[in-house]
Amino acid sequence: MATNDNSNDFLKGLVIGSIIGGSVGALIALLYAPKPGSELRKQIAEKTTDIYSKASDYFADSAEVVQESAQNIMNEGREKAQAIVESARRQAEGLIHKAEDLLSGAKEKASQVQSGVKAGVDAFKNEIK
Repeated sequence: MATNDNSNDFLKGLVIGSIIGGSVGALIALLYAPKPGSELRKQIAEKTTDIYSKASDYFADSAEVVQESAQNIMNEGREKAQAIVESARRQAEGLIHKAEDLLSGAKEKASQVQSGVKAGVDAFKNEIK
């Protein structure tokens, strides 16, 4: 995950640096070219519009990529949360089943002890008579 972030940061920096470097280079080339002022201003305006358009497209594409990545991360998180909830539910059902079995067994043993005590008391009473 960290390598992917570093790669994206590097790529983003490379693209932005290329755009800025190309813009500065084009501006310097225009300024040193022997042309009349009105033609030079027109070319500068055209290049500025072109660069602005390219930068806008790049940032729009970047926004889409970020949005898709965020959506994918949210979907993965939702799926993992559902899996955790399902696992917890299954474990809780298993614990409830075990507790019910233990309670049933305890009731059965208590009933047996009660029957045994009653039989002992009855036998004691019969012997006393």
